[in-house]
Amino acid sequence: MKSSFLGLLLCCCITQMFGQQVVFNVQPKGAFVRINGEVLDLNKQTTVTIPPGTYEAEIWAPNFEIARKTVVVEEGRTVVVNHGMKTTSAAYRKFVDERSIYNTAKLKRTLTGGSLVAVTVAGSYVALTGRGNKLDKIEALISNREQAYLSEINPIEIEQAGNQYSIAVDDYEETQASHNTLVVVGVASAVAGAAATVLYFIKRKPSRLIKPSVMEDNPFTFHPRRSVAYLTSGTSFSPIGFTLNF
Repeated sequence: MKSSFLGLLLCCCITQMFGQQVVFNVQPKGAFVRINGEVLDLNKQTTVTIPPGTYEAEIWAPNFEIARKTVVVEEGRTVVVNHGMKTTSAAYRKFVDERSIYNTAKLKRTLTGGSLVAVTVAGSYVALTGRGNKLDKIEALISNREQAYLSEINPIEIEQAGNQYSIAVDDYEETQASHNTLVVVGVASAVAGAAATVLYFIKRKPSRLIKPSVMEDNPFTFHPRRSVAYLTSGTSFSPIGFTLNF
């Protein structure tokens, strides 16, 4: 019984010793390879030693479909497998579509909310300022021309100063009328914008946007085996995977 076990173990060691190296160079980074019953995490290990022969390697990377590649291992030669993942997975394509819809909806909400706030702010600014700066300047001009009119002695200059004073007064009245109009429009815009902004954000609150995400399970991940006793009577498991029966 012992000689049979040692023979199998020696055969396994010889096969491993004369196996050939296979090196995987896969893009993008973070790929996994399954070949000859082994799973390689290429972030940690890119080389595997296997006996000569023809194998089908399965290659998977997050967001991509499983790719299959035939690998021919010849005695005395190191095989380098170069592969670039091309076909994205259905889950990732769905994520890209959902992300596009999400970004569009988010941009629309941002622009809508920003526009309403901008209208409110602009209306408030117009309501508070109107044409007040120009009115202040015209009032100063009227005061100066009034002083000039009162200080003139020459009848001709008195008449000219009076005409200039009248022109300034007319300009002030026109400016004041446009100022009042702007204030009314500004107040109306500010009130309407504020009301629309409040209603918009109240209405939007229940329909909160959920940012899409993608998380794919590694198809090469094995479930842990249940615990078994090694080399006990009647069992068919051993630490090195041979089938033994006593």
